[in-house]
Amino acid sequence: MVITYLGKDFIRINSGERTLALSPRASEDGRRIGSFGADIAMASVRDQDHAAFDHVTHGKTEPFTIHGPGEYEVGGISIIGVASDRVRTSDNRERVNTAYVIGLEGIRLCHIGLHRKAGFDAGVGEALGGIDVLFISIGGETGLDHTGAQKVVAALEPKMIIPLRVSGEHGEKEFKAFLKESGEGSTEAVGKLTLKKKDLEGKDGEVVVLERAIEG
Repeated sequence: MVITYLGKDFIRINSGERTLALSPRASEDGRRIGSFGADIAMASVRDQDHAAFDHVTHGKTEPFTIHGPGEYEVGGISIIGVASDRVRTSDNRERVNTAYVIGLEGIRLCHIGLHRKAGFDAGVGEALGGIDVLFISIGGETGLDHTGAQKVVAALEPKMIIPLRVSGEHGEKEFKAFLKESGEGSTEAVGKLTLKKKDLEGKDGEVVVLERAIEG
């Protein structure tokens, strides 16, 4: 699979001929971010920063959309949505945040969306357990601070962590603090991550920083 970061919480995953969009967003001026259609799109919360499904509809490709807790299977891909927190979104509304666990190519990926608690309520951590790759937002109003992020990581024990950088001075400060506490203070960002199951063998909390792609 190939993993691309498109800003905020927006992740694109290509697996063979299939494309997944996690927390798809519109750009600040409402334009599309790149030009691609997703086969599956899932939103952590239902606002235009995380559920811009129309922006990942392209040509004849219209995504199967997921926007809440439940168990799903789409084209052999297993997806579990777990209500993990209640958060206030950019439109100043309180909404349920859904964290997703995706089973793909023998790898369990978890995108925790706008989860803001330093840890999980009873049962949530267990429902999200056995994670190989964790996507987690750091800093700003929509991300965890570095201390809270470390507690989430400790609860889930992923083999690989992909921190998502929230813009702004405070976000950058928290992001750097998270990398330092992870022992990864000098991590260089990569443009895209090509990942196979064998690449995770022997990993224990390895941090991979992705550059924001200019286009999707």
